[in-house]
Amino acid sequence: MFQNAKYLLTRFHLDFFFRFFDAIFYSGKTADWLNRFFRRV
Repeated sequence: MFQNAKYLLTRFHLDFFFRFFDAIFYSGKTADWLNRFFRRV
């Protein structure tokens, strides 16, 4: 029972970490793209 909860918690943390990383990465890429677009205009 405890092992299962520990596994779920670890799984949740990993999922959250990767989502957070993706959000930062993609928002950074979007900002870069917007900067390029506005520089061209």
